[in-house]
Amino acid sequence: MNRSPLHLNYDPLSGFHLTLHVSFNKFALNIFSGNQSYKHYVIEGIEQNWSGIYSMNSELKQACSDFFLLQKTGQNSAEQYQAKSPDCKMNRNFSNNITCQLSEQHLTKLPIHVKLSEDILSGRQNPRIVFLKRLLKGKIRPIPIFVKNPRILPSHVASGLFRKFWGIFRTGQIESLGYNWSRHFPGYAVINDLRSIQHLKQVAAHEAGHLFGLGDAYGAWYRFFCAAPNTEDYMMHYNIQVHTQEIAMLIRAYVKNKAQFFPRRFNLRIFIKGMYRELKFYFSKIFRLFYKKH
Repeated sequence: MNRSPLHLNYDPLSGFHLTLHVSFNKFALNIFSGNQSYKHYVIEGIEQNWSGIYSMNSELKQACSDFFLLQKTGQNSAEQYQAKSPDCKMNRNFSNNITCQLSEQHLTKLPIHVKLSEDILSGRQNPRIVFLKRLLKGKIRPIPIFVKNPRILPSHVASGLFRKFWGIFRTGQIESLGYNWSRHFPGYAVINDLRSIQHLKQVAAHEAGHLFGLGDAYGAWYRFFCAAPNTEDYMMHYNIQVHTQEIAMLIRAYVKNKAQFFPRRFNLRIFIKGMYRELKFYFSKIFRLFYKKH
């Protein structure tokens, strides 16, 4: 039985469908604006931003080929199949024969439909408790989503205690210290940017990208403060919009069962400046929080 909270499938008529099984905290049920709850705008932001029709390019074509290979073999990942199979030529031929798998209408434009499915206990019990209950009963484990008032840490996605720290050995990425993603254990999300409906929706969509297995594209400390080139309007950079490359990374993460990251580089001058700016920001934030309490 598949207990993964992420499920991706392809329909020849309507394209790819990605379903997330989730559980919200009680705060998410509070009214935010226009008689609608925080949860409503989080769901809307994720589904509207990630669902769409994306132009087919070589990267997305390869990701689709890998997905169909996974479906054909029934392995945990296409990588495992290719590692076990002595006939590499057959694998290459299968990759090149994507036209036999995709409908003709999807060869140039590929539709993606993203849908959130809530656990019956969502909003009624702590999402971590709901997760444990489903885990012990051998059922689908919902992704915990916490909507909170802002504190020191910004909105983020992280892995549970027993998956932290050792993810770096799987990916070689510093980001995997706290974000050890797999499609069976995508982690939990904390969303606390509540400035406006638009901010809430776009930040929720960005954090959903992490739940789908994508790393950040902006100049974070774990990227040595160097942003991925030509990604300024990407969802995983400035929360703007989802691009074909990000959809290809989503499918590839699902197939390989391993998070996908944008390329990064190290520049000592940029790193020192970025670290100084980061420390200054958090020290001032802690000081303001301490000053408020006293």
